[in-house]
Amino acid sequence: MEGIPLTLAPYFPECDLREIDPDRDADILIERTLEYGDRGEVTWLFKRLGESRIKEFLRRRGARALSKRAFAFWCLVLGVEQWHCPAWAGMADLLWGR
Repeated sequence: MEGIPLTLAPYFPECDLREIDPDRDADILIERTLEYGDRGEVTWLFKRLGESRIKEFLRRRGARALSKRAFAFWCLVLGVEQWHCPAWAGMADLLWGR
C-alpha cells in the first residue's frame, strides 16, 4: 500500500506527512480526509484503513470531529445510524445556535 497522498499535506500543517503513521494516527487521518479529501484521497483512505474502521470512527468520534455536514454525509453514505454524542455537544448547539 502506498504512503499517505502528498495532496493531503495542506490539511496537516502542523506536521510532516512522513511522520504520520496511518495505524497509530488513524483518527486524525480519517477526520481530515473525510472532511477535506477529494475522491482519490478518500479512495486511498478506504483502501488503507477499511470501511469498518472508518465506520467505527464515525460512531465514536465523528459527531465531535467532523462538521455537521460532513458527518451527516458520511453517516448516510456508510449507513451509520447510531453514534456517540456527548451531552455537552448538544448544549453547544443551544448556546451558539448551530
